[in-house]
Parts: sequence; structure tokens; C-alpha cells
Amino acid sequence: MILSVSKSRIITGLVLLAILATALYLGQWPLRILVMLVSGIGLYEFYTMFWPGFANIAKKVLGILLGIGVVLASDYSPWWTVGLLAASFVVPALYFLFDYGRGNDSAKLEHHGTVTLGIAYIPLLLASALSLTLGEQILVILASVTTDTLGYFVGLSFGKHKIWPRVSPKKSWEGSAGGFVGCIIVCLAFGAISLYGGWADLPKFSLWIWALVGMILNVFAQLGDFFESALKRTLDVKDSGTILPGHGGVLDRIDSLLFILPVYSLIRCVF
Repeated sequence: MILSVSKSRIITGLVLLAILATALYLGQWPLRILVMLVSGIGLYEFYTMFWPGFANIAKKVLGILLGIGVVLASDYSPWWTVGLLAASFVVPALYFLFDYGRGNDSAKLEHHGTVTLGIAYIPLLLASALSLTLGEQILVILASVTTDTLGYFVGLSFGKHKIWPRVSPKKSWEGSAGGFVGCIIVCLAFGAISLYGGWADLPKFSLWIWALVGMILNVFAQLGDFFESALKRTLDVKDSGTILPGHGGVLDRIDSLLFILPVYSLIRCVF
């Protein structure tokens, strides 16, 4: 059973890698369209965890359209992004206002704020990748993939000691260590290419800084994974979706990347 799951996981991963590599190579609009597609599917999965089936379909559609708009707006004036984020709050807030005003005593703002939360969590964070250079995009993706992949396979082979059973019962310290070391190696490799290979797409950090970057990115990648796991457990959901055989949903695949992207952007500002 474990072998069959691993095979489907690998095959799906290779297909995703081919699609991603093509979009990165083509850049510009092909990459933006991919980010829009991933954001839309991720938002659908996120909202469906809160509102299964056709429940609150209008809010789902509103959130997905505004989320795609956020990705589109990232290439234009930041005021477009601000306006869309504001709309993602104002529209649900008005819905709550009129819902309560017409006599629904059970109306709560948090019942409608999920629209805003989803947009801030997925397309807003994911769109930040479009402002990175090609080298940086590859770096953050490999940091996330290495953390997830080595964490999964090392944990599967050697995992005995659980990290946080309440949040994610299957995650082990052994798997975490494998992902941690792998992420540092990836960042050191990119650092060496930057310093000695002349790749202008990457920051000229010292190797010590690159090792630190690997540590930080790995920690936040794992926190992103834990966050989604906690969210799913509170909503009694096993996977965010079923679109990716062996992986679950799109959100299950990008949860680590979503936390890495803003952290890497801050690292660029600090160093």
C-alpha cells in the first residue's frame, strides 16, 4: 500500500514539475496564468473546507474572482492590490451587516471573513513569487519541495519520534531533520552558484548567510505545513482536495511554499 502511494506521489510530482518548469522557462504571462490557476483552485479548496458542496457558493465565487484579480493586479499599480483586498473585506462585511440587520441573530462577522482570509493566505502570498527573479523562484520552489519530499521519505523510512501529534500525527523528528538538512544543502548550492558561478539572478550572500537562509526557509516551510494540518483537523478534513493523486489537493502541495515566499522577501530586505 505504501509503495503504491509512493508511486502515485512520484508520478504526480513529475507531472507537476514538468508543468512548473515550462511556466518558469516561458515566464511572463504563462507563469502568471499558472499562478492564477493555482490560486483559483487553492481558494476553491480552502473555501470548500469551510463550506462543503454548494454551501455559500456566492462567497466562493466572489473570493476566487477577487483572488485571481489580486494576482493580475500584482503586475500593475499596488493600488489595484489594495483595492481588491479592501473589497474582499468590505463586501463580506456588508453581507454580514445586512444579514444581521434583517433579523438574523446568529449572524457573525467571522462567518463571512473567511473570504478575506483565503485571499490573504493564498493568492496574495503566491503572487509575491512573480516579483522574484527566475533564480529566486527556482530557489524558493526547491527549498519547499526538498523540505516536503525529504521530510516525507525520510520520515516514511526512519520516522519513530513524533513532533506534534496533536497537529500532524505522521510527522516525525527524523523526517523533519531530513528536510532541514536538505533545504540547507539546496540553499548552499544556490549560494555557491551565485558567488562562484556568476548567476546574477541570485543575491550575493556569503555561504554562512545562505546556510542561515536555508534554516529559516525550512522552519517556515514546516510551519506552513503544520498550519494547514491544524486547519484541516479543526475542520475534520483529511486532504484539502483530491485533484492530485498521491498528494491530495493543490493547497496540500503549496502550503509550505506559501509560508516561505513572504519570509524570503523579508530576508532580501534585511540582507
